[in-house]
Amino acid sequence: MHFATLAFEVAGFKVRFSSVVIGLLNGIPIGLLAIGLVLIYRVSRFINFAQGAMGVFGASIVGTLALQYGFPYWFSFAVGVLAAAGASAGAEAAMIRRLDKLPRLVGVVATLGLAQLVLAIAFQINTKARSGITFPKPPGMPTFNIGNVLINQAYTGMMIISPILLIVLHRVLRSGRLGLAIRGTASNADAAWTSGISPHRTTTLTWAIAGGVAAISATLLWPTQGFATIDSLGPALLLRGLGAALIGRLRSVVWAFAGALGIGLVDFLLRVNQQTTKYVDAVLGIIVIVAILFETVGGRTALQTAHWNRISLPPVEERYRGLPTVRRGAVINTLIGVFFCWVALVKFLDNAKAFAMVTAMAYAIVAMSVTILAGVGGMLSLGQFAIAGFGAAASVAVVRESGGNIALGLLAAAAVGAVACLVLAVPSLLRPRNMVLEVTSLAVAIASASFILGQSWALGESGVKPGRPKIGSIRFDIARNYYWFAIACVVVALGFAHLYRRSRIGRELLATRDNPQAASAMGIPVTKRRAQAMLVAGALAGFGGAVMAHSRSTIVAQDFPATASIVVVVIAALAGLGSLSFTTAAASVVVGVPLLITDNDTVMTIISLAWLMVIVLSPRGLAGGGVPLRNWAHEESGRRRGILPEWEERSIAAANGLDVTVPPPVQTGVQPIRLLRLRDYWRAAPSRVETGPLLDARGLSKSFGGVRAVDGVDLQVQRGEIVGIVGPNGAGKTTTFEILTGFVRPDGGSVRFDGIDISRLTPEERSAAGIVRSFQNALLYPTLTVRETLELAARSAPGVPSGRRSATRAERVGSIDSLMEALGIARFADTVLGSVPTGARRMTETGCALILQPAMVLLDEPSAGIPHDEIEALSELLRNVRDGLGVTLVIVDHDLRLLSRTCDRMVAMHLGAVIATGTPAEVTADPNVIEAYVGSSDAARTRAAVAGPT
Repeated sequence: MHFATLAFEVAGFKVRFSSVVIGLLNGIPIGLLAIGLVLIYRVSRFINFAQGAMGVFGASIVGTLALQYGFPYWFSFAVGVLAAAGASAGAEAAMIRRLDKLPRLVGVVATLGLAQLVLAIAFQINTKARSGITFPKPPGMPTFNIGNVLINQAYTGMMIISPILLIVLHRVLRSGRLGLAIRGTASNADAAWTSGISPHRTTTLTWAIAGGVAAISATLLWPTQGFATIDSLGPALLLRGLGAALIGRLRSVVWAFAGALGIGLVDFLLRVNQQTTKYVDAVLGIIVIVAILFETVGGRTALQTAHWNRISLPPVEERYRGLPTVRRGAVINTLIGVFFCWVALVKFLDNAKAFAMVTAMAYAIVAMSVTILAGVGGMLSLGQFAIAGFGAAASVAVVRESGGNIALGLLAAAAVGAVACLVLAVPSLLRPRNMVLEVTSLAVAIASASFILGQSWALGESGVKPGRPKIGSIRFDIARNYYWFAIACVVVALGFAHLYRRSRIGRELLATRDNPQAASAMGIPVTKRRAQAMLVAGALAGFGGAVMAHSRSTIVAQDFPATASIVVVVIAALAGLGSLSFTTAAASVVVGVPLLITDNDTVMTIISLAWLMVIVLSPRGLAGGGVPLRNWAHEESGRRRGILPEWEERSIAAANGLDVTVPPPVQTGVQPIRLLRLRDYWRAAPSRVETGPLLDARGLSKSFGGVRAVDGVDLQVQRGEIVGIVGPNGAGKTTTFEILTGFVRPDGGSVRFDGIDISRLTPEERSAAGIVRSFQNALLYPTLTVRETLELAARSAPGVPSGRRSATRAERVGSIDSLMEALGIARFADTVLGSVPTGARRMTETGCALILQPAMVLLDEPSAGIPHDEIEALSELLRNVRDGLGVTLVIVDHDLRLLSRTCDRMVAMHLGAVIATGTPAEVTADPNVIEAYVGSSDAARTRAAVAGPT
């Protein structure tokens, strides 16, 4: 039998050999796209969602030059590839690099916005060759037949060009200088500088290579497509490349390319059969979701904790309280409301304009759900408009069955949206790693538009006719009347979102965004708060979908494309990821204005460029103007109160020869705590066991790869004891802390606390049991003020500071004020934690621990950031906590003087094992300890170092 006619059965339908060949060939350009994604991830550590768009941009130049202007194909090909490489490098240098110190999520959002802009430019450039039939094919390439299938120049070009490119890239990355530079930059960018490698130059060059490879991919792929659209060459193409990159574990270009061949084969085999065409995006989405769930890239979300204060709106600080301040946001919101009403009354002379603004309002409501997830919860979903589609389908069905009850329909939409969003988030909740929610939600968004929403139980293949709202005798059956109904819906959605954001649950969600580990240690149920955020965001998205559905005469699945999910992310970013108030204004710019001027592509492109610049240049978006207007009068008033503006503090520091890049040291005000005050916050729980150690850890062990971080550690701590753990860097002290508090699962051993086995308890459950810890960086929640942080701990405690759950807010705030005064941090009460000195953060963390009323506190480096002349006061503070409240303390610190003065007993560790235990004097004199610290047995020198100045 001839290979061209060979066929076999798979899952009940016939597969021809020619179809397999075409499928594998279709996987080649997907593989090239995946290679670019791998390269950028390796050097920048996040997914470039504009990768496919850069390729389409380069391909559009190839098509325009060759077809419209008659340039030779290979010249046009070279220009297109270079243009895409330059655009990609320019985007990295001008945009991504500016966002390097911001949360990773902001960079992802920026690339999403960039993709929308670049695709719009590409399709504006290429007006003559949008169809695969008209797009130029590489000349000089052979053609041949496999059975009845013609393998044209585009396919043979893939077969010849792609393997050569793959081999070159593989060799360069494996053994070339660029490959070594990429690996060095990805491993440690700061260390790369010391090796003569410029991380900036390496990153820019990598982005350029990825952009050029993407252009080659899109140029070879375009002739094999039908009529190309933003949807077919946008998110759908990106999803295929992303799936292949994940199969390569975002590290191996060879495995990514191999995965792409498989994806191309599955894609084509499903499309070539009429019975399975509609399942293509759903099947590919499942492949991508499985790939991301089995991948270990991105790191735990807990690592992304340090930069949210750079995009969150700062509160009015204490030093400006009592001064006349104006919040620009309130003024702008009022003006926006007046403008909308004026336009509705005076300018809306036809229903088309009203329809455009109603659509913008529906997008604004869905964008609020993105703000809740991304801005408040730190989780980015790229499928919120798919959720809106589910809500729309539910509302339409309920209104139809209930005889026109629109209120019941909107409630049903919110309920279905909430459940759908929670189901969508299950993979990310079970595997809390970066990118899981982003990738899975994008897959669901693409599958819902092409398959899920088209089912008969949803919107059907030809769509449905939704009912128009009617309240009493008032009918909203035309767009101009419906406009007022939509305004009311926006107000309801905004009020609901604000109430959630300002509630205790919303504040705890913000804490989980800032620092999930600290939130867990303080007893906040991180997973539960994230799941609740999904429910709230889903309800808003479903509500917004219903508002849009009932504004139309017919609603179809194509009204909820994957690109719309990206658009609402852009709206949320333009408004400000931490702001809900500006979503309507942002939606009017991104959605409303384009609908009003649909006949002017140039103006559309300019608008897209403008809002992208706002996102990049002002990460706080339109809400960036919501901070207090600190005018000259404010500065003068502050100066009279002894408070200098930052620029003046830096000038004085420079004049005194201090480093102006680092704020001058600030005294933390550590002072011995008055026990009378501390007892006001304390209501200790009775002990379960009267005898035996409070903490009993036996045989703890933990390995990371081939490194034995903890090796058979036994640790017993008696009630009311202060135990210090010492050892050089790498001794295993922090890992032991992580095991004791539940953040790291040990390979072996057990932990008992207060008579119960807590080895399998979560950090939140251990906090509730009475064991609380601090962290080395003492960062806690950088976007919350000191006062808000303590209030958050008070609400999470078994009892509020006064010991009664029914305490009023005034009583609670009053007791917290007294606690801040006792800890010496009262003057930082209304300053965000990200801006206060390290020592003050340490005291804030101590205050949180005391409010939680634990039986034991594990302190990690409590002296870090505290001036040396305050170490004695810190020691007295810690002993007072133990003596006055009976709190057991376990302390890890490098300051042996602090531990010697404070601890009853010390435990020394080295290379993961306990090498000595006893009184401070016994441990510091132990030869093994001396050898571990200084590499000699000079006990006298070590004891002198421990004693320090008297």
